[in-house]
This record gives sequence, C-alpha cells and structure tokens, in this order.
Amino acid sequence: MADRALGSGVGLIPDDLSQDDAHPVERWRDDVSAAWTEILISIAPKLAHIDQTILNRAINDGIDVIVGCSASNVAPFDVFLERLDQGFSSMGLSVGDVVRAVLSGTNALDVALPPHERFKPEVIAGERALREVASQFAERAVQFVTHRLETTAAQLRRSNERMLALQRIGAALTRSLDLDETLDKIVNEAASLMDVPSARVRLPDETGKHLRLKAVAGDLLDEQLGSLVPVEHTLAGLCFQSGEAVVSNDALNDPRGSLRRRSQRLIRSLLSVPLLSRGEAIGVLSVVNRDGRPFDDDDKELLSLFADYAASAIVNARLYDQIQEENNRLEILNRVSKVVSASLELDTVYGAIHQEIARIMTVDAFLIFLKNDAGRYDLTYIVDEGRRYSPRHDARLPTAYKESLQRRIPMVIEASEEPEFQTWERFGDMARRVQSIAIAPLVRGGDAFGLVSVQSYAPRSYRERD
Repeated sequence: MADRALGSGVGLIPDDLSQDDAHPVERWRDDVSAAWTEILISIAPKLAHIDQTILNRAINDGIDVIVGCSASNVAPFDVFLERLDQGFSSMGLSVGDVVRAVLSGTNALDVALPPHERFKPEVIAGERALREVASQFAERAVQFVTHRLETTAAQLRRSNERMLALQRIGAALTRSLDLDETLDKIVNEAASLMDVPSARVRLPDETGKHLRLKAVAGDLLDEQLGSLVPVEHTLAGLCFQSGEAVVSNDALNDPRGSLRRRSQRLIRSLLSVPLLSRGEAIGVLSVVNRDGRPFDDDDKELLSLFADYAASAIVNARLYDQIQEENNRLEILNRVSKVVSASLELDTVYGAIHQEIARIMTVDAFLIFLKNDAGRYDLTYIVDEGRRYSPRHDARLPTAYKESLQRRIPMVIEASEEPEFQTWERFGDMARRVQSIAIAPLVRGGDAFGLVSVQSYAPRSYRERD
C-alpha cells in the first residue's frame, strides 16, 4: 500500500514544504473533527449508531492524513486506509458509505477553516491525499467484494452438488433390503460424499457396552471387521451415548477418547455422527482424514443429513431381515417336523436338526446332550468343524447348562468370559477353545430330557433371539 501511495504522486506534501508554522488543519483540528462528524452523520445516518469512540478515532486518522502525509511519511495514509478496510468488512458499511465518508472531509475543511487558511498549499495537498485514500479504498473494496462473491458462488455450487449427491444416495440406500449390502453402501457413499479416505459404521453389541465394527470403506488400519470398542472412553462411544455429532481435529491428543496405536499415527481428524431412529442412537457413522484437513460445521451438518438416510435404510433392512428370518424359522421347523415324523433313525433326526439350525446361525460345533437312565447326561451327537465325533457318556455339565435345564430356558454364554469354561472338558477339536455358546433345553411334558448346544470359535456370535 505504501508503494501505491508513493507511486501515485497525488496528494502528498512535498518534503521541502515549509513547516515553520503548525499545519492549519492541526490548529483547527477540533473544529474540523466536529464538522466532519456532523457531515458524516447527515450523509450516512447509520454511522450515528456505531461506537462514537470508533468514529472519532477514524476521523482523527483522516485528519492525520491531511496534516502529516508526505512523500517520505506514508504512515498516516496506511493507518487510515487500514481503518477504512476494517469498517467496511466488520461494520456492514457499503463501499459508497465509506467513500462518501472520506470525501466529506473536504466539506469539513470548507466549514471549519477560515478562508485564508482553507486554500493554503499544505491544505490542498492534504485534501488530495484524502481523495487518493478514497480511490485506493474503492479499488481494494471492489477486489474484496469480487473475491467474496466468487467464494460464495463456489460454496453454493458445492452445496448444490452435495445436496444432489444426498438425494442420489438416499434413493440408492432405500432400494436395498439386505443389511450387509446396505452397510457397505453407507460407508462407500459416505467416503465419497465427504471426500475422505475411510469411513466406517459401528453398531452396538448385545450388551450395549461395546460398538462392533460392521462395515468399512478404505483402510481398516489396525482393526478387523467384527472388532469391538468400548462405549466408555472412546469418541465413537461418546457420539453414541450423547446422540450428537463429535468432531475431533486433533484425534491423537483428544482427551475425550483413545485410538488404537496404529490409528493414532494415521488419523488426524475424525467426525462421528449418530445413526438415529426415533430419537435413539442405533449406531455410529465415522469418517476420518489423515492429511490434517479439519472437519467443520458444514461437514458435520452434511454427514448428519446423510446419517438420517442411512439410519432409515438400516432400520428397513433389519425389519426385512427379521421377517425373512421368521419365515426361515417356520420353514425350518416344518422341515424338521417332517424328518422327525418320517424317520425312526435318531442319527437322521440329529443330522436334520443340525443341518437346519446351521442355516440360520453360526454353527462351528453342534452338540446334543440327552439324559440317561441314571439321570446323568450323555453327549449323543458331536460335530466340530463338519467332522463327526464319537459319543461321550456321563459328560460333565457346566453350571450354565444345568441352570438352563433346571429353569427350562435358552441361554447365550460368552465362554471366553466365564472361568468355568476355561477348564471344561473339550469335545471335538482339542486345539481350539469355544468362544460363544447358545443352548436350549429339550422339553417334553414339562420335563427337560436333554439339551442342544451350538458353539462358535468367534466371540459374541449369538444374540438372545438365536
């Protein structure tokens, strides 16, 4: 700015101008200031409502331009121009308001100065400096307004593109009724919409204390599908519990949660939004950045809108799954009933039950216990990883199995979390330990005469409805 002022050659007091006497405007500063204030408010009434301290400071800066600006001292010029820029950008003044305000200083000189002072060379030079300020401000303001319009237009284009993408995504999500396919679409479309390298969906486990990783787009980092993170002390858990979006643009140092070791090195920014159904969180959708680009309020709003579509699609897919599962169960019961009715061979019946149950849930191992004449229990059917093993007599039952028989209720057991199962006699593949178990008593006429057990080598494989 200083270069432009010097290069213009307009309105600056020559350095060799005699300064024996005080500048006329300096001698009449108070009068010029009062006249300038009165003229300003008359031509721009909105100025009457701003802080008068700010207005007085701006006028005094303008007087400093008239009094002190010279070819070797453009400091007053720069200060006043900067003041005008601030007023324009922060006080809602128009370009015309500011230009008129500056040029009204010449009218203030007409009003406040005696005729013999008004037309002295140094006053004329100062007046020209004011006009140069107005000219340079107008030039800068045009550039500022042009940039602001271009920025606004770009934001509108981006917003329109995102809304169109949301509509397309919403239509695509609601077309699918398969839950796994729906989850995969959600994470892939979220990553594309937000222009991020990775997106993931976590859904609560049966206990509600953990969130299970169900779908990922991009790098898994150090996680595996099906892995769990606690609801407590994690950013995803905070989002799930609060039902509100969580933004962390310094995920490594965020005290609200912890990341896994490799994730800490790769994730810089993280945005998690709740998947809400009827006001309750049914899961969490998260996107991450690794390049340090922060997430802002616009990103949070956009992903939250997307999450509304995603949550509806998940609910619809779950309802469809439940209906299909119930239909499958009825079909399976019908087929098992036909086998039981048509065959007197127990092995045929056992195999049919095993085969049909394996259609609807994970069955790494399948066991049938039957009460013997001594009131103890024999393991009459053992299949592990598809291989049939010989029956075992007088098998020792864990406490949970006894409770299921006594209370005549099915149960889901996390064997990896129960000390008793660490020492329980193993059947089938001796190299592996079971992780999850679902058991159901065999009851006839109110008497529990046996028990069916399905087992998995993966943790938390069964739900209560299994």
